[in-house]
Amino acid sequence: MSSRERSRRRTQTRSSRIGTAESTPRTLESSMESYDVVPRLMTATAVAQTTDHESPPPSPSWGDSETSSWMYCVPDRADSIPLWADEWADFLLEWTERMRVHLVTVSLFITKSPFNEILDKQRAFQIIGERLVEKGVAQWVGEKSNHLRVYWRPFDEWPRIIYEWAIKTGNTRLDIKSVMIQETNQAFATLPEKELRDILTMLVQEGLAEWIDKKRYAIKLRL
Repeated sequence: MSSRERSRRRTQTRSSRIGTAESTPRTLESSMESYDVVPRLMTATAVAQTTDHESPPPSPSWGDSETSSWMYCVPDRADSIPLWADEWADFLLEWTERMRVHLVTVSLFITKSPFNEILDKQRAFQIIGERLVEKGVAQWVGEKSNHLRVYWRPFDEWPRIIYEWAIKTGNTRLDIKSVMIQETNQAFATLPEKELRDILTMLVQEGLAEWIDKKRYAIKLRL
C-alpha cells in the first residue's frame, strides 16, 4: 500500500470518528462552540512545546523543492488546486501527529520545513487548511482563520486516554499546570489549555474523577 493510500485511509477513519451533534457529549459540543475566539493561552504552550519534540519530522513522499518544484507552489490552474491541496493536507495531518502539534499557526507553517519551501506560503496555508476542514479533521480558530486546530486524534478520545494513562502511572491527582508542564512527553500535554480544562471537566461529569480544587482545575481520579 502506498504512503498516499495509507494517509487517505487514516484521514477517512479519523473523519468518521470526530463527534457530531448527534454523537458528541454536550460538554464537547459546548467546547467546540467556544472556539469562536482564540483563548489567550491557546497558542503559547500548545505550539511552543510541540515544535521541539524529539521525533524527527516526516518528509513528503514527493521530495523537496529541488526535486519536485511543482509541489512547492500553488498551481496556476484552478482545476489542479484540489489535488495539490489534497496531497499537502494529508501530509500536514501526518506531520502534526508525528510532531504532536494540535494547533497550527501561520507563523509555524511558514517557518517549519518543508512548508517553508512553499511559495506564497500564506495563501498555501489557507488552501491546505481549508482542505483539512473539508475532510472533517480540522477547524479554523479565530476570526482571521490564521489558527488551524488539527484533529489527528478525535477530541472525545482524550478523556479515556488521560484516564488510562493516569491509572497506569499512578498519577491519580491531576491539574492543568502539572499536566502541561510536567508531562511534556505525553501527547495530551500539548493540547490547548481550554481543551484540557474541558477534558478534566468531562472526567468529573462522567464519574471518573472528583474535584479537588475546581478553580485550579485539580481533580482526583476514581479507581
